[in-house]
Amino acid sequence: MATEAEWAKGRLKYETRPGCTYDDIATIVGVSRQAVHKRSKKDGWLKCEVDKGLPVPEPKPGSALGLRSEANIAELINVYALTGKKASACRAVGINDQTLYNWVADTPELSVEMSAAREAFLIGQHRKIATAKDWTAAQFLLSRAPETKDQFGETVEKGPRIILNIHRDEVVIDQ
Repeated sequence: MATEAEWAKGRLKYETRPGCTYDDIATIVGVSRQAVHKRSKKDGWLKCEVDKGLPVPEPKPGSALGLRSEANIAELINVYALTGKKASACRAVGINDQTLYNWVADTPELSVEMSAAREAFLIGQHRKIATAKDWTAAQFLLSRAPETKDQFGETVEKGPRIILNIHRDEVVIDQ
């Protein structure tokens, strides 16, 4: 019989990792694929899909989803450090981006922790590039992150400089 902690770990992976299937979760939790399917229907798991605005799950009565608690803040920071996406982190704890913004505004320490989580994500991508055989996905993420765009983004060679001097009846082109 799977424990609640194992189910929580499986749900987190299902909701935060694109391409995760019931078979993957069944392996983690140690149950059948059908058991994972039933549990996901019962608890209302949302499949992680890249670049799609998924709705925030409605908290069930007695659920900790959507509440500001130490456990939810820790989960929020952990998911943000793993994925680098605030939307995924918010979905994991059942809040929307405006709620996260309000929490950060109320607690400056949370802002510092979120920044540290973002740095942890970027450091993880750097490590993947340094150690992995296939580093292209990590390089792609780093080339688009605002913090590392200058270092890993594409450089565009500029052509010759052209100066147009426009006077009343003539145009002079200097190169």
